Amino acid sequence: MSFISAFISISLIVVTLPFIIYAFSAIQHTQSTYEELSTQNFLYFLRDEILQASEVSSFNDKLELVIDDKTILVEKYNQVIRRRVDRQGNEILLRDVKNVKFSPRSFGILVEIEMLEGAQVEKILGFMQS
Repeated sequence: MSFISAFISISLIVVTLPFIIYAFSAIQHTQSTYEELSTQNFLYFLRDEILQASEVSSFNDKLELVIDDKTILVEKYNQVIRRRVDRQGNEILLRDVKNVKFSPRSFGILVEIEMLEGAQVEKILGFMQS
């Protein structure tokens, strides 16, 4: 009887092992997809803010915009990028950020983001000069 139960146990392990491996890879893929989507959404939001701004200035990990006489500060704070209006409030725009850098260019702002998981994103967000 013990040979049969050992055979059944091994058979169950062999049959379920591929499903377990697939489940773990699907979970890992979902996390990286979430990170990509949240980073892209942040960049779209920031692009729209920059296009609305009458003034844009950057200082390493801070971006300052003036929209409708309100000063909007986008900055790294701990492991998040947050948005503050007139240095009040706190709106989280992106989580799990290791490093962020805003660099001025003649035609826009270069945004460099390094996530905690290791992903790195660079994008130039253009703006209209008046």
